[in-house]
Amino acid sequence: MESSITRIVLDEAHQLITDSNFRSNFLRLSELAAYPVQKIHLSATIPAYMEKRYLEIAALPNSTPILRAPTYRANLSYSLFAVNPRVRSQARLIVDVAAYMQANYWDDKCRGIIFCPSVERAKELGRHFNNCISHSDKTSLSDMQRFLNEEAWFKGTMPWIVATTTLIHGIDCPRVKVVMYDRVREALDDERSESESD
Repeated sequence: MESSITRIVLDEAHQLITDSNFRSNFLRLSELAAYPVQKIHLSATIPAYMEKRYLEIAALPNSTPILRAPTYRANLSYSLFAVNPRVRSQARLIVDVAAYMQANYWDDKCRGIIFCPSVERAKELGRHFNNCISHSDKTSLSDMQRFLNEEAWFKGTMPWIVATTTLIHGIDCPRVKVVMYDRVREALDDERSESESD
């Protein structure tokens, strides 16, 4: 009896867009488009305005069905804010938004995550948040320090953590009040430029 693969399921599929550290590996997933099997891409975090770009990156046809379902969690909502690209210091803006959220919508148990498209950007922004960072580059962040940072954030000692998508599971942590994605659009534009120049 011959066995074959009948379905490919990609969980956390948004990482094709959000994770620049491993983008070259993720982009190779588009090679799966050549295989005539059902493909299911799962993500709870691809906004509607990025759907078309996601289909391009994943090498999926525009006719690909996209299923969206509302969440019935009363504590979950999305707000999308476009930032004028002429804002000189987007890092300062993120710090100010975090301070505003903490001052107006926070209690001592709340937590926030700021996702960055690269380790370098996480380190840069982390300086504004007590260096509470999480990423996978062991040359600049030891496993122990990463563990201590994540533990302090999970316990609420540190209200904010700046991370790459290495910490994507953090959005499921209780009491996460704010999740910010820094430079996601810029990372998409960079990736588009790279693919167009190849």
